[in-house]
Parts: sequence; C-alpha cells; structure tokens
Amino acid sequence: MNEPWKIVLFGDISAHFGEFEITRFRTHKIAGLLAYLAYHRGRSHTREALIDLFWPDQDLEAGRNCLSVALSSLRAQLEGTLSPAGSVIVADRSTVRMSSDAVTTDVAEFVHLLGKAEKCASDVEKSVLFRAALNLYRGPLLGGFYDDWIQPHQRHLEEKYFHTLDWLIQDRARRGDIEAAMELAYLGSTMDPLREDIHFGLLKILKQAGRLPEALAHYRRVAEILQRAGSSPSPSLERLGDSLPSQGASPVSADAFERQSETIAAGSVSPAGSAAHGTYTFLWAEAVGDVGAPARPVDEEEERERRARRLETIERCARANGGSALSPERSSLRWSFDGAADALAAALEAQRVLRQDAEEMGGVRMALDTIDLPSGDVDDAAPRRRAFQERLDAVLASAHSGQILCGESTALLLRQDCVLEVGFRDLGRYQLAGDIVRIFQAAAPGLPAAFPPIAAPSGEPASLPLSFNRFFGRVLEIEELSRILLDAPARLVTLSGVGGVGKTRLALETARRLEDRWRGRAFFIPLTGVDTEEAFLRGILTALRVSAPLGTSLSDTAAAAFAEEPTLLILDNFDQLVDSAAGAVREMIERSPRLTCLITSRCLLGLSFEQEFVVSPLSAPPASASFQEAARSETIQFFVDRARIVRPDFQMTAANTGALLSLCHGLEGIPLAIELAAARSSVLTPKQMLEQLSDRFALLSGGKRDAPDRHKTMRAAIAWSHHLLPEDLARSFRRLSVFHGGFTLDAAGRICDDPEIFEHIWRLRQFSLVLAEEAPSGLRYRMLETVREYAAELLAASDEAETIRTRHWRFYYDLAHAIGQKVESSETEAALQCFDEECANLRLALQYPASQDRRLYFASSLHRFWLIRGFLEEGRRRLHELLDEPLAGDPHWRGVAQNAAGALDWADGDLMSAEAMFRGALAAMPEESEQACLLNNLGLVLTEQERLEEAKHYFLESIERYSRLGDTVERAMALSNLARVEECSGDYEGARARLSEAIPVLWRSGNRLALANALRNYGHVLIVSEEFEEARKLFQENWRIRRELNDRSNFPDSLRDMALMAHHSGSPESAARLAALSDHLQNIGRFPSNSTEDARFQILTPLLTGDTHEERRLVDSAAWTTMTEPELLTLAENVASIDRDMPIQHLRIPQTFDYARIR
Repeated sequence: MNEPWKIVLFGDISAHFGEFEITRFRTHKIAGLLAYLAYHRGRSHTREALIDLFWPDQDLEAGRNCLSVALSSLRAQLEGTLSPAGSVIVADRSTVRMSSDAVTTDVAEFVHLLGKAEKCASDVEKSVLFRAALNLYRGPLLGGFYDDWIQPHQRHLEEKYFHTLDWLIQDRARRGDIEAAMELAYLGSTMDPLREDIHFGLLKILKQAGRLPEALAHYRRVAEILQRAGSSPSPSLERLGDSLPSQGASPVSADAFERQSETIAAGSVSPAGSAAHGTYTFLWAEAVGDVGAPARPVDEEEERERRARRLETIERCARANGGSALSPERSSLRWSFDGAADALAAALEAQRVLRQDAEEMGGVRMALDTIDLPSGDVDDAAPRRRAFQERLDAVLASAHSGQILCGESTALLLRQDCVLEVGFRDLGRYQLAGDIVRIFQAAAPGLPAAFPPIAAPSGEPASLPLSFNRFFGRVLEIEELSRILLDAPARLVTLSGVGGVGKTRLALETARRLEDRWRGRAFFIPLTGVDTEEAFLRGILTALRVSAPLGTSLSDTAAAAFAEEPTLLILDNFDQLVDSAAGAVREMIERSPRLTCLITSRCLLGLSFEQEFVVSPLSAPPASASFQEAARSETIQFFVDRARIVRPDFQMTAANTGALLSLCHGLEGIPLAIELAAARSSVLTPKQMLEQLSDRFALLSGGKRDAPDRHKTMRAAIAWSHHLLPEDLARSFRRLSVFHGGFTLDAAGRICDDPEIFEHIWRLRQFSLVLAEEAPSGLRYRMLETVREYAAELLAASDEAETIRTRHWRFYYDLAHAIGQKVESSETEAALQCFDEECANLRLALQYPASQDRRLYFASSLHRFWLIRGFLEEGRRRLHELLDEPLAGDPHWRGVAQNAAGALDWADGDLMSAEAMFRGALAAMPEESEQACLLNNLGLVLTEQERLEEAKHYFLESIERYSRLGDTVERAMALSNLARVEECSGDYEGARARLSEAIPVLWRSGNRLALANALRNYGHVLIVSEEFEEARKLFQENWRIRRELNDRSNFPDSLRDMALMAHHSGSPESAARLAALSDHLQNIGRFPSNSTEDARFQILTPLLTGDTHEERRLVDSAAWTTMTEPELLTLAENVASIDRDMPIQHLRIPQTFDYARIR
C-alpha cells in the first residue's frame, strides 16, 4: 500500500506526503472542501449535499460546475505522481468521498491517541499518550475558517484538548514535578488566554511553589487581558489573586518596595543634595558567581560566609553614602538614595572593594535608576512604582558581573551634576519589562569598561526591511558569510554576482540571523538612484536617524555615530558608487573600529581590505534526477513556491518534472529568472515555458510593480550591469559573447584581437559578467547563458559581428585539426579533455558557412571524439548531411569525410553504409597510408558481417602496407584486429602470436585506446584455453582504460567481458547482474550490438532470459532507471570487485609479450 497523505487540520490546513508539503490551494473554498472531505474521510457525500454546503447561492448546474472544478484542482495537487490517479478522491456521478486508505489526518490521530489513553490502566502510559495527543493540537480546528459545520467540531475538540491538559497538569503536580505542571499550564494559557480555569490552576501551582511575585504578575496580566476583552476575573479567581501579596516576601518584593516608596513620599526621608524634591535614585545589586575562582566544590557554609561578606561590603558602602535599605530582612541588595550622585558613589566604591576580593568572593552586578515620586496620593502612584521596580529588575538581570548599568534619567542627572570622574556609555535601547528603555554603562578608573552585550532584546527601531515571501536554500552560504563576519572578522565584505542572483536577499537573511550580534544596530541602506558621495553619506545618516550639526562634516558625523556601538551597514546596490564613494567607505571603516560594512554590488570596490563573497546561482538537480530528488531541490522548491503565488494549486507532477528540471537548468538557477518565469505559471505550463526559452528575454519579463526597475525584467537586470561598463570593456563584453560554453585566455586573445584582453577579462570578472572556473586543463572563463545572450544581441547589432564569428571559426577549425591528430596517440587523454571543454564552441564553429572542403575536413577531424564519447547519432547526422551535398570541391576531402562517416556507421551497427563509405573513400584516397587505413577499416566491417576470409585478406594487406611505410603502431593495431578474425576462425595460436607481437608496441606507443582493444582481444583468446585469472586481469585493465578516458561506447562490451569472467569464476548472480547492467547501458546510450560480440557472449544468454534471476532483474531494472551513468558504472565496479586504484598498465612489458610478467 502506498504511503498515505497526512492532512493537517489543527491550525492552518496543509497536506503532507513524506517531505512534500502543500500549503496553498487555488481558493479558500477549495481548501475548505479538502478539510471537510478529510475530516469525514471514508464517508460518501452526495454531490448535492456538498453543493448546498459550499455553494448555497448557486443553482444546481452552476454548483455542479464549481464542485467539478474544485475536485479537479484537488486531484491535480494530490494525485497523479505521489498517489495513483483516483486513489485519494473517489467520486462517481452521484457521490464523493476521500479514501481512508489514502489519507489520514492529525485530528483522527488526536482522537485515536485520546481513546487509547483512556483504556490504559497505568497513569504513566496514559500520560505519554496524552502528551503525544497534545503535541498534535497546534491550534483550534481549521483556524481562519468560519463555516457553520466547523464550529461544533471545533468546540468539541477544544474541550477534549483542555480536559486532557488539565489531567496532565494535575498529574505532574501530584508527582511533585512543579516545573512540568507550570509549563503545561502556561501552554494552555497561551492557547486560550481567556480560559480562566487554566489561569486558576497555574496560579495555585505558583502559590504552592512559593513563587508569589510570579503568581502576582501573572494574575495582573490575566486581569488586564480580561479587561481588554470586556470582562473581569471571576470572584474565585479574584479572591485567589487578592490573596497573593500576603503570602510572604521575595528577593524582589513588590509590597516591600511600595511600603518604602510610601515612606519616602510621606517625608520620612528628607530629599537632599542636587536631586529635586520628590526625586530618588535606587540601587539594585546581585551576586552572580565566583569570578576567577578555582573550579572546586564549595560547601554551603563557605558560600553563606561569602554572601554575608558581599552583603556587608555593599551595606557599608551604601550607608556611608546616605543610602536607606528597602527591607529589613533583605536590605543589603536594595537601597534608595536622595541623590543620584550618592547612589553612584556607593556603587563605585562597592565595586572597587569587591573587585579586590573578587577572586575569593565572586562578582556583583548593579543597576541604578531614578524616579520622581509624588507627594500626594500614594495609591495613584502605585502602578507607576510597580512598573519602575519591574524595569529596574530587568535592567539588573541583563547586566554582567562587575558592570554598573543605569537608566536614562539617572545618566542625565549624573552628567549634569556629578563631580565624580565617571563616563557614561550609551548602550542603546532595549526591550525591558514591556517597555523600550535606553541603557547606559557607568565607567570609572580602576573598574573594567569592556563587557559583552547585555542580555536583553534590542529595542532599536527595526532597520532591516521585511521580506514578504519565503527564502530557499543558501544554508551553506549563510553559514560561511556569518563566519566571515563574526569569526574572521572582516570589516568590509562585498557580495558580488550577476544581476538577479540574490545578493540583496542573502545579505538580509544573514543580517537577520546576526542581528543580536550588533544589538539591533544593523541598518539596510538602499542606494538605487544615489550617485554622489554626499548623497551616499546623507543616506547613511538618515538611516541612523542622525543629523549633522552645523559646522560638522557628514563624514565626521558618520564617524561619531559609529564610535560607540558595533554597527552593521548593509549597503545595497553600490554598483554606481564604486568610483565616487569607495573612498568614503574606506574612511568610515578606518575611523570607526566598530563598523562592519556588508555591500551588495555587481563590481568590487577595489579596496585593499575588501573581502569578496561570490554569490552563485542556486544549484539545480541533474536532468536525470528522480521525482523525489527534484522535490528536495531548493531550485525546484523556489519555482513551485513562486508559481503558487499566481496559481495556488500549481504542483510538481510526474508529467511536468522533466520539463521543470530542464527549465530550471535553462534558467541557470538565477533567482530573478526563476521568479519571472514562475510568474507565467497562470498562463503557461513548464513545458511551454521551456519551448519559449529560446527567446528568454521575452519570457523573463513582467516583474512585480513594486520591484526596482532593474529587476522588472531579466533584460533590465543585465542592461544595468552593461550600463556601468566603460567603452573598452563594453567592446570586449560583446566580443566574448561569441563563445559558447566557455573559453580560454588564449582563445579570447586570438578572437578578440586585443592585447589588453586579460585585463578586460579580469575587470569583467569584477563586474560579475564573466565567471572564472578551474578546469582540468587550467583556468577557463564563461558567461552565464542569460548574460551571453544579452551580449550576443549587442554583438549582432554591431559592425564587427561577422569578423568576430570568422575568427571564432578559424580558431576552432585549427583546434579540431590539432586535437584530431592526437586522439589516437600518447596524448589521447589531453585531446579528449580539450574536446569535452570546447565541445559547445566546436559545434558552433561547425555551423559556419565555410567552403565545402573545409566543412568536410572540420567534421572529419571530430569523428573519433564522437565515436569515443558515444555521440554517434550527432556525428553521423553531421557527416552524412555534408556528404549529401553535391560535390563542389576536392574529391580527396570527400573521401576523408567518407572514412569518418564509415567509422561512425560501423560503431552504430549500420554495416552496409559503413562498407559503402569505406569503399568510396578507398577510391578517392590513393596515398598508401590512407589505403592502409581504409583496408583495416574494411576488415573491421567484414569481421562484423562474419565474412572472415575477406576480412583476413584486407587486414593482411593493410599490415603489409604499414610495414612498407614503417608505421609500427598502425601495423600493431591491424595485427590486433587480425587476431580477432583468427580467434573467430578458431586459430587461437595464430591469434596469440599476433597479439604477443602487437601489445608491446602499443604499450610503448602510449596509444591507450588501441592497447585496450588489444588487451581485450587477448583476454578472449585466454578464455578459450581456460586461463581465467589472466583473462580477468586483462579485462580489468581494459576497463580501467575505458573509464579513465570515458570511452562510453565501449562500456557495454567491457561489462560483458567481466560478466563472462564472473560466470567462469562460479559467481552466476554477479554474472547476471553485470550482463544486465551491460544491456541497460547499451539501451540508454543507444549503442548497437554486433554479431561477433554476440557470439562471444552467447553463454550469458540464459542469465538474461532464464527464471533463476528474474526477481533480481526486476528489482535492479527498477532501481537502475533512477541512477545516473557514473552511479551505474560505480555499481558495476563494485559487483565485479574492480580496484581502479591499482592499474597494471604502469608496469613494464618486455619486448616479446609474455602475459605472465603482467601483474
């Protein structure tokens, strides 16, 4: 049975299938229909009943249409890929139901767990089940839906939830786990703040635990919530609340504070000093542990002695400066003073004394604040006094050991009147006790001044703009960027990348995660339209809400603003300011040691301390990815999310996955391009978008109205970058567009004909228009295809387009000739590597309208690469199209092309065409070396046609000609081919002799492809004489060579060799799997089989067709369809136990071949 869908109905509705999630539906009503069907899953509903419930205002016919549309939308989202069609929504002409086999819900699971718990005899087991049920309840049933059918179910489930919660709270309280009981009670109070029974239970628990201040604070919050809702506490709740203050004092006793405040207000303590009448300053202190004390156990008696000494020190200093204790029982840590200067003097003196003994006694943190108490009605001031106390408690809790914090009013008084040598550092605004409070730190000689950020949430006004859509991926980028900003740390980081790649969003998401590190002082400054240094600096000051005083320069004001606090500036879209304002950035950073700048720009500032962070496009899964792999891809998820904005029921399905993968590859993972394409989902399918991608700038347009102009179309995004280029760079930019798939520095220099090309490429790289990438042959450069197409339009409109294209053709024509000469030599690997890297440019150059002779020669030069890489269809098509043209040049070049076409025809199994091509070439190419080559090739065709005597004749004649020419390597290749004919004819000794002569020559020549063919032929000769171990080693060496050179067309036959060895070694299951893998690779690569190879492997046929391994074949074939070719090859190596790290080819082979020497 397939995995069921899980429909979440508590809170917001959503549908889940494994990792797959649906949170948007085409309409609210369709989501409601899904909820109704899921809630009543397994129950059939008449269509008329559903129409009456969801479309009561429609006539019957219109309602039927509405229901059909809604069901089709739900089927599109739930069926067809993850679930079979018709398995989730079961409908006929009369009824509709949701299958209970295909769908489950959190509500059903919730009810099931509660029912199961009720049957449990053990309270422990019942508790576990109840807790699991509570975890499913994320909020009321279908919050946000108000349909009549929902309300009774909602109330019923809510009562079940709170009944279960109450049982758990009482259970935890009975067991003495007060913390767990309180946690559950708080959970209930947040789920429904107006539900008094939960609050009542929580207050009772807090009261029993002796946490009276916390209970009182919670009661006051509840009373305020009820009052705002137009209600008031019930009599029982009110009585419980009224009883709380009399239950005893606490370290921060509200009643003690209020009694002392009343005494002060009544005049028992006379105001003195510089403070105005009725203005008092309070000092709170708290011990916070043993600073620097050795890590050793401390007994309780020793700890009490330390605390007493700390209290004694604070009391002595407070009384010496005119302080009054607030509470006789706990007086030493709460003091009031007539003057702010007296309170500060006491704090400083106590900290100095404590600092001397800190290693022994531990540290103390302190907080001061000032309040103006009225001399009239004390009761009127009570709420204000309570708020003041709570705020001072919170300030104290946020301080560090040895730190003295004070409120803004205290700092202002002391700055005006205090004669002490004290400085006050503005730490900024923080959220404390429900208010925004500005906090200062007192710093004096002899006391530490540097502390970590205080432990309080920032209260600074939000300076980072909100994002209104989801952010995908970039996990590693955010981690690395955070590391650079925090651990390195870098002071100037520039996020570079092509337009639309997501620089701004990455900067914002990283800043949000690090906002606490800058204590809320992270500022986003958009610079679109700003193009002067003065406007740049004014924009920064505006973001900081700072004005430049008269006579003070903008740069001095900015430096002063950054002096006190760590600050992060996100300077977005700096591109147009690189020349005019880079100096201002340098000056700000040099003058402000606590400033960090995170810049988004398509070009670097060029400053010595600048650190570049390249933002690359999102990665897309391979085109062969499975549905599950595609669904996990951040690129696909991003597209689907943005598509759902315009089409809420858009879904990735089996039908559109391939098109989506290809589309995201074509869009190159550029977020802006993906977003613009996804916006077309309301009118185009992914397949239709893919078809229109050939005109990508027409497709990628129509951005959101509130987007910056440069992001409304993909063309505008690239044009913005181009606009920034000086003329010399703009010229190189359009010329480099002639390259497809990348280029080398040498190619760029030859084609652009510019001695400054390296400098220009380097500068275009700084403008994020050219990418530099490591390749096996060295550094290569390329443009994203979107960028290249824009530049190509500019080139096409210029007067140098034809000149540049001709140079491109000439360069790659020469390159094809050069690497074509090397492919069957000791430089095979380098030639194949060059072909792989330049394949796109070679294909483009082949289309150039050169003369017929040159086009024939160009294509002929590439035929070996097409053969080795398995591009047989492409190579045959290109060569035969040229050969079908009327002869308009030298017949010799036509013969060259016929030879190349014949080789590809032979490899592709078209033996009649191959023979015709080779015979035509034989007539057109009279030189003896050419004749020798063609005779050898004809011998290969005749061998496959089992015309063995004719084949032997051609091979012998080829060998004779090569002997006359002195070409030992080509002669050795022909000898190896002749050995195969002799093997097929049963002349095994003759075959041994030919191969013994050929292999040493080929080994010394470095022609690894020819060597692999010879080793393979010799292996089959050894099988006949049952020398299986020696044959296995030869086959494995052949495989290593094929793998290292990626000789794709020979993979299937080489796997069959190893299947044959597994069979002869008594491993039939491995033999069957290797043979099946060979067939699978042959089918996906569309490589032909041939008769002589089939004859060699007839012994494997029962393994592929018999019943013995049928079950395993079915399992394998299902798994292999989701695997890539490299994964399949690795699997084959594991099955065949091939160790590719231990090749035998590096050992020396003697002049006379003796296989026993090869190990």
